[in-house]
Amino acid sequence: MSRKLLVIGLDGVEAPVLEGLMADGELPALRAVSERGVSTPVHATGMQTLPGAVWQDIFTGTSVGEHGDYYPSRLHTGDDEPRAIDPAQHGGTYVWDEAARRGLRSIVVDGPLTTVYPGISDLVTMICEWHAHDINYGRCSHPPELIASLEEQHGVRPYEQCDFLLDGTDQSYRNLVDKLRTEAGVKADMVAGLMADQPWDLAMVCMSQGHCVGHQMWGFHDDVRNGRDHRGLGSAVTDVYRALDDAIGRLVDAAGEDTDVVVFTSHGMENFIGGPQLIPGVLRAMEFGDPRKVPSWLRPHVPTDTIHGLFDRFPKLLRLADVAGAFRPVLDEKVKVIALRNNRVGAIRVNMIGREPNGVVEPGDAAGVIDGIVTELEALRHPVSGEPIVAACHRAADYYGPDHHPDLPDLMVAFRQDLGLLDTAVSDRLGDITSPPWITKVHRTGDHSDASRLWASVAGVDASRFTGLTSLDLTPLVLEVLERSRPEPALASEPGQSA
Repeated sequence: MSRKLLVIGLDGVEAPVLEGLMADGELPALRAVSERGVSTPVHATGMQTLPGAVWQDIFTGTSVGEHGDYYPSRLHTGDDEPRAIDPAQHGGTYVWDEAARRGLRSIVVDGPLTTVYPGISDLVTMICEWHAHDINYGRCSHPPELIASLEEQHGVRPYEQCDFLLDGTDQSYRNLVDKLRTEAGVKADMVAGLMADQPWDLAMVCMSQGHCVGHQMWGFHDDVRNGRDHRGLGSAVTDVYRALDDAIGRLVDAAGEDTDVVVFTSHGMENFIGGPQLIPGVLRAMEFGDPRKVPSWLRPHVPTDTIHGLFDRFPKLLRLADVAGAFRPVLDEKVKVIALRNNRVGAIRVNMIGREPNGVVEPGDAAGVIDGIVTELEALRHPVSGEPIVAACHRAADYYGPDHHPDLPDLMVAFRQDLGLLDTAVSDRLGDITSPPWITKVHRTGDHSDASRLWASVAGVDASRFTGLTSLDLTPLVLEVLERSRPEPALASEPGQSA
């Protein structure tokens, strides 16, 4: 009999914290997986360049340098402002697509930045954005009628985004923790039901509750690490991590003894530092233009504090404004370069003639423009320590090769993580650049780190196979484990002999 494979992805969970809890005798389910098999670091690809691509890298085994999807809303070559990525772009390239081509059945639940796409195999049962951190495309399923059945059995998630549950009060934070812990259990029950109701070879489940609590409540976790916990919320992150471990245990039990298990963290979570929000100020100071949609004559008169206060009071307006494109830059003929959203890493793209619809920079001059920007960025200093605030500048052509996907930013800027919150930088040539991250009642105190890890209990696979892994290795590894677990075909009988 062939063995099945259960893969559990812990989205945005800080692996060193999990390891610390296990060392203290906690997280019994994850500890059991580790003790039966291996525990090994995984290099999260792109965390210094295009961190938002990590899940697409994982699911396809293809680098963002080839697939190009580095952020849920990005600039597409030929457009003058960013728009949402096409969820069908990767259809046919996912790990479950390849499993289907081999005749294997998959259950896929809440893969980030995925949705049902044309041509998906009937061997794939897919649930999308049921209990996910980011809601980009809406809840759906394959087959389409399944989502309604699951919501009837397990209830409808009463919110879309965890940011919207907070109003700054201690009680709202406690309510969020309770919801996330409950949600982890509900998802485990739902997936256990799916595994019991149908045949499957591969089950891939993403748990995003650690992502939510990390963004919103990492500051309280950090208080405890520094000997403070004046609000009594310091255990929020680890409480949710314990709930995730309980969910892992329930899923492993439901999968049965004939199942191999792989658990991994996509990327980690640490303190929110900022830095990318300073880049537009640098570009404006360099007189490269201002891509903001608000007219230049109106910008000095916009009551920013009032607008932020309105979003604080009605946080869903922030989501609606973002979806409507109020915060997207416009690449017009007055702009030479623009800063693009790219999570914790700054991203810059040149408005190049022949590539952009309103290009103003000659292709032969683009490298010089980038060089000039790098010079100014590397000259930025912390206002107190005088230390440089930029850790590294990566040119796309150097990092991903000259034939990289055309939609990538031309320059990616990683900021130092050891200087505290970066809201002001000083420059001898440009003066002071100040742009505080928007501090609201729903301000995120956690941002992603590059700490990732894998725990696996897999029969018949040498432990050395798990060393030196990157995000891009997980899809090939899953397919290899599935292939090894399949029984050898029976040999044909010789004439006159019984099989």
